[in-house]
Amino acid sequence: MKISSANNDFSTQNHFKSPHLCGNPQENNRLRNIYIAPDSFERCHNGVNQKNYIRHCKKPPAQKLKRGQILGKNNKIFCNNTTDMFRDDIDWKQFGNFLYKQFKDCKKVNTYNYAASTGEEPYSLSILLQTRFKEDAKKFFPIYAKDLDTKLIIQDTIAQKTKRIYIPQTFSRAQKALGVEDSELKGLLMPDDHSYGATLRQNVISPIKFSCANILDDIKNIDNKNPSLVMCRNMWPYINSSEYDGYAEALYEKLAPGSVVVIGFFDYTADYSDKIFPDSLKKAGFKESNADINSQFKLVFEKN
Repeated sequence: MKISSANNDFSTQNHFKSPHLCGNPQENNRLRNIYIAPDSFERCHNGVNQKNYIRHCKKPPAQKLKRGQILGKNNKIFCNNTTDMFRDDIDWKQFGNFLYKQFKDCKKVNTYNYAASTGEEPYSLSILLQTRFKEDAKKFFPIYAKDLDTKLIIQDTIAQKTKRIYIPQTFSRAQKALGVEDSELKGLLMPDDHSYGATLRQNVISPIKFSCANILDDIKNIDNKNPSLVMCRNMWPYINSSEYDGYAEALYEKLAPGSVVVIGFFDYTADYSDKIFPDSLKKAGFKESNADINSQFKLVFEKN
């Protein structure tokens, strides 16, 4: 199943596919992956010769694309760092039940959270694992939280070192998502007496290891001696779809049997391309899990 984005911001990447951008298609492909020239993008699109295209692409200020990045309508790198604690495209209680069934007999599970942004998802995962697995949650730690944005990772690391991370609505969202007793949550969160927010306790923060990484290049750093939990959610529409099949195949080959890949609702968005990442996962050999964590879409894929 594919869905359409209400805010279609994908159309500009198709400009690069215009056959008259360059006389040499291979050179055009190389250049479109290296240079962005915001001031001259439309002129480049309407250009008729390779020399002018190269000149416009190299005209300052030029912004370098990292692997997999694409442009939005504003001719800037298409991305969105918005996130929440216990993002509601997942039934977190059911997700915890699935993880318990999947990994209860494992002595060690490698945990990776890509597109970690400002840290809400890895912190949510830390809380989930500790409420569901209790002392046994340590087998999932550390949680390797990674993002392409160096500035975000620096902010996350600084916040982590302060040991005082307050996030609005956290306590109420955790109550709703996990359905556990307040007394149990208070061992992980310090609620605000005047709102529904909370300060994260050190036992939530300390299992997270933040670092900067491009998911497409980070496969080499995945440990395949044990099964892995790979969270790469609500990020794939921001990545060039030409990367999907190759990455999914490489990930399947790298992961140990019993590993799980978790995506998000937004990853079924397909306005911008004829491909969606879930199809690439299935093509690579991953099987759709019967984990009932979303009523509309399959968000969990397993390597048997």
